[in-house]
Amino acid sequence: MNIMIFTEQWVNGGVASFIVNILKNVDISDDLKIDVVVSEKITDFYDDTLKSLGVELICLVCNKRTNPLVRLIKSSQKFKQIILKRNYQVIHFNLCNAVGLVYGKIAQKYCRSKRIVHSHNSMVGSKAKLLMNNIFREFFSDVPDNRYACSDYAAELLFPSKFLNTVEIINNGIDLQKFRYNNNDREEIRRRLDIGSKVLICHIGRYIKQKNHRFLLEIYSSIKNRYPNKTKLLLIGEGHLEEYIDKYARELEIDNDIIKIKNTQEVYAYLSASDFFMLPSLFEGLPIVGVEAQANGLPCLFSDTITKQVKLIDSTQFLSIEQTAEAWCEKFTEMMNQKNIRENCYDKLFSEGFDIVSVSKKILQSYKEDSLCEQNLEV
Repeated sequence: MNIMIFTEQWVNGGVASFIVNILKNVDISDDLKIDVVVSEKITDFYDDTLKSLGVELICLVCNKRTNPLVRLIKSSQKFKQIILKRNYQVIHFNLCNAVGLVYGKIAQKYCRSKRIVHSHNSMVGSKAKLLMNNIFREFFSDVPDNRYACSDYAAELLFPSKFLNTVEIINNGIDLQKFRYNNNDREEIRRRLDIGSKVLICHIGRYIKQKNHRFLLEIYSSIKNRYPNKTKLLLIGEGHLEEYIDKYARELEIDNDIIKIKNTQEVYAYLSASDFFMLPSLFEGLPIVGVEAQANGLPCLFSDTITKQVKLIDSTQFLSIEQTAEAWCEKFTEMMNQKNIRENCYDKLFSEGFDIVSVSKKILQSYKEDSLCEQNLEV
């Protein structure tokens, strides 16, 4: 059985993490061949993992950022060539906006594959992009055979309202065992970072507008002013706005209090080393990092633009990004003053369906159900 898992941009972020997590937990053998096909490859972070799993990553354009319209035109032609050449029974489209449905339409026209369209985001970055999303969402509404989304907000972005009752929510599963709180990891990482007993506030996310790093720094500046020399801010990620954020941190005179980590395979250990998790994003589908932080038992403060479906443990709270940085500091203080015991959250998240093994089995079963094995259509 030949399967394509498609996404437009291959970056070290939530969608790629989700795809790799799934691939790690399915039995890829001679009877099951999976290709990951991407329009644009930005990161090499997952290369060794994919190679070890026997998964080929096919990049349609290049490994440099291109204009989205140019990328769409160029990669659409190459996408057509790939599906005509390789007999895919299933194509699993992992999309962050409805413009990506163009690829689904090509598949609908030129091959008899089962088309799964999976929404991973809840909003786009501008009014113009939202208008384009809504046009493509309606125009290509007949593309999916199966409609998946990571949350209710994500479903609403990609699928017309008349189809929302057909959307299946697929949880962003993680390795719950790996992300359990571990005191040995905590001591090792805190020793490595040389932070002593300081409160470590963690944020994980690429340096892009969506993640709202500028506001995060303003929040931390307020926290630092209230608690001088008692906190550190841990930023894990990379992205094209990194230099801009670094400059702003210097302007706020908090750069010496920030610990930066780029790509790491030890996210679970850094979470154990942390005391608080903050995610003031402008929008999210359902953030995998939020699931990971809660699996670790961290008190989490999310922006209220994120779906409430991400709340998995009692200590998790939400606050509007329309509130001031001082208000976020006040909420941080309130939450830290509560008795926070790093409870074992494995059973809770397992019962909520966030175990990656269970999610992977569910997706693999959907690949096998009603998949079409006929040859490609004649052009």
